[in-house]
Amino acid sequence: MSAAQFKKIIFNCGKLLLLAIGIGAILISIANYFPLNSVNQQESLAQLASEGYFPEVPSTAGGDGSFHSMNPTALELATDNLMMKMALYDGEEDGIVQAFRCYSTQYEEEYSRYWHGYVVILRFLLLFFNYYEIRIMNGIFQILIFAGVMHYILKSKGIKYALALATSYILLMPAALAQCLQYSWIYYITFGALLIYLKFKSYLEEGERYLYFFLLIGAVTTYLDLLTYPLLTWGFVIIWWLLMQEKKESIVGNLLKVIYSGIAWVMGYALMWVGKWAVGSLILRENLFQKAISEIFLWTVAEEKVAITLSDRLKTLHLNWEMYSYKLYFIVLIIWVLYAVVRGIAGYEKDSRVPALLLAGVSSIVWYITLAGHTAMHHIFTHRIYGITIAAFLGIVLLSTKGELRRTPLKKMLGNCLVIGLAGAVSVLLMFQLRSEYLVNNYAFLFDTVPIDDTVSMSFTPSFSRITGINVGISAEGGDAGMYRIALLDGEKTVYENAVSAYEWSEGNLHELSVDWNVTAGKQYTLQIEPIERDGTTYLWITADGLTPLMEYGETAIGETLLSGQMLTQVTYWCRPVGNYNCLFWITTLTGAFLMLIITWQNRGEKLVSGVGHGPSLKKMQDTD
Repeated sequence: MSAAQFKKIIFNCGKLLLLAIGIGAILISIANYFPLNSVNQQESLAQLASEGYFPEVPSTAGGDGSFHSMNPTALELATDNLMMKMALYDGEEDGIVQAFRCYSTQYEEEYSRYWHGYVVILRFLLLFFNYYEIRIMNGIFQILIFAGVMHYILKSKGIKYALALATSYILLMPAALAQCLQYSWIYYITFGALLIYLKFKSYLEEGERYLYFFLLIGAVTTYLDLLTYPLLTWGFVIIWWLLMQEKKESIVGNLLKVIYSGIAWVMGYALMWVGKWAVGSLILRENLFQKAISEIFLWTVAEEKVAITLSDRLKTLHLNWEMYSYKLYFIVLIIWVLYAVVRGIAGYEKDSRVPALLLAGVSSIVWYITLAGHTAMHHIFTHRIYGITIAAFLGIVLLSTKGELRRTPLKKMLGNCLVIGLAGAVSVLLMFQLRSEYLVNNYAFLFDTVPIDDTVSMSFTPSFSRITGINVGISAEGGDAGMYRIALLDGEKTVYENAVSAYEWSEGNLHELSVDWNVTAGKQYTLQIEPIERDGTTYLWITADGLTPLMEYGETAIGETLLSGQMLTQVTYWCRPVGNYNCLFWITTLTGAFLMLIITWQNRGEKLVSGVGHGPSLKKMQDTD
């Protein structure tokens, strides 16, 4: 790419971004002058209140559910509440101020670091429909747009590619997407962009237009999304862009297309966000950058004033991928891995797009590691970023399994079987080296409260050898003075000891105590909680009706008085995958990863192919140097 071409592209990108920021600012301002339909407002808020914050589909009635749910069926209606109340806000401020201050009837503080562009859509829809009706339309439109994309894929590439697209759609959990507006914006941007590409494929593939296309995708993502799984709008689209290419391109050319499109998307995504802070700062006459940067620091460097370590970042990869151990998901994934294994007996064919697909697939891992604070806390929806890796895997399998078994020499088939078998064997060995969090608790039971006037003692027999967290059911009332000593005893010897101020546990809760205890699994210890210099009353939460569901705990006593129940608690272990099902899940995962690497490795010697592609190639670069 010549210097003149580069300057032209940067100049055009700048114009597009300024235009996007201007249009976005005008639309969000106009939306805040729309009138409100009081009937739809009341019905919408009542509907949300009846469902709680984190219910699961198909049933969404009653109960708050769990923000830490490990099921992809969980809905994040806490943010739907925020979005609806943001769209329904009708304060005394001017509409432009509302647009950039971003008030909500849910929170007392503003939410100005985001664009909240969804308000433009919701504010208009709420004139005619309530939240329940909007969700019904949401499900219908999602099916229609998927059907449109499926039509083009099926017509152009055939049934196998259509099944790959359907797989990616299924693994986004359509039932949850339809019922949760929070999840929907990224879906619409991703599949909408893919539909536009398929419809105007020839036009977008000419010259460097794909750079402008991905720049605008990034900008729209920032405008509508509240940091759910935004990278999908780039990764999923560029993967299918590569799969739909008709003209040949070199390995380097395809790699550069992934890199350049990624840079364009990041520019659109980041600078559109900066545009909100800049325009908002001018209109509100205050520095929005300071608030935004502090939030960025929270999600990338430190969480709650505690630095995010490399171990935390790697745990985030585990935590988000474990969402795919959901039984229906795992069935779909294992079918594709088995297909790749069986077809691999005939050998994997070379394709210059495979390395580029792998590069795109790895991008989700980079995102998780970089934004570990956010993606660990919000895995309930951030796990969908792995949809890029899954799409890359499916694409690699489709491109490399075109051969037929009956045409493959026996000797080659045996060699292929050996390679695949070694990949499976290494996967089994690595599975035993994996560690992830495993939680046990007795939260599901009703509980009573008992005042503590002495040391609480419980016999404790850990199931695994490393404990990284203990949640304690405690209410500290009537004063914040004093502290609590938490100790683990081996007989009379204190093995571990922690102290917590009463102030930290001043509100009734299942308080989490982060620990790093190395113990002997199956050995009986004593866990003690002792209030020290307390000037108020401390209440212990215990399971009601004498239930003792947690096998880790034996008898519980306050001083010399035995209790009939167990302290409400959760124990977090750091251990190998637990159970045959989880072991099979991780073996399948590792085998799939090794297959991607094996196929990509076989492409290492691929020479530049003939034909001129639609992206920057090594030959083009050499000609312009």
